[in-house]
Amino acid sequence: MINPSQPSVINGISLLTRKGDYKTRYSFEERLQLLDCSEEEFTLFMDIFARKLVPYAKAREQPRSWTTPIGKLTRNDVARHLLRDRIPNLSTIWIATRAWETTKWMGVDVDLGSGKRDFKKRRQQVRRALRGMGIQDDSVLYSPTPSGGCHYRVFFKQHIQTSHIRDLFRPFGIEHQNGRYELFPSTDQAMRLPFGHIPGRNCSDDEWKHLVRGRDRSSSDRFGRE
Repeated sequence: MINPSQPSVINGISLLTRKGDYKTRYSFEERLQLLDCSEEEFTLFMDIFARKLVPYAKAREQPRSWTTPIGKLTRNDVARHLLRDRIPNLSTIWIATRAWETTKWMGVDVDLGSGKRDFKKRRQQVRRALRGMGIQDDSVLYSPTPSGGCHYRVFFKQHIQTSHIRDLFRPFGIEHQNGRYELFPSTDQAMRLPFGHIPGRNCSDDEWKHLVRGRDRSSSDRFGRE
């Protein structure tokens, strides 16, 4: 059933079928137009977070159940992640990626855990570790997670060996441990891509484009601010 409060057209793309129902399928070109981005911008995002034939996991928001699909990650799935909940009658999905041999980013997942005080302490420890590596706060991408935790990501100009990431954090007392600190990319766990849908949070449709363009960053995925 069509909801009058929901849009029927986004960026020149009709969301309705000829019968007047909401569409459930869109071509890749239509998804780019819905995202209001160029193919070059989208390819840059893929190159950072989903390069080559990266193993991945996928989940729907409701019910939330992560699966590991057979085959390679598609551009359509990544576009669906970035579209968040903007398309009526189209369920939100999340994409999470695992490791390849080298990477141009590293990330830390700080889970909410059992209490806010401990959560805050662990976030501060991650910040101190990154500063100890010479990484300034305004170079760190902070992303809240649907479960109340947070992700930190740092980007490099050159590729580094994925296997070295845990060694970088060890001198600062941070070890990979589920439910506390999870270090990425990883060969056995997937990290949710940034700029996806976070229930109860508003964010700009242009945040991920700011990242790939190297321009201003703001809103719910932030550089240097929590």
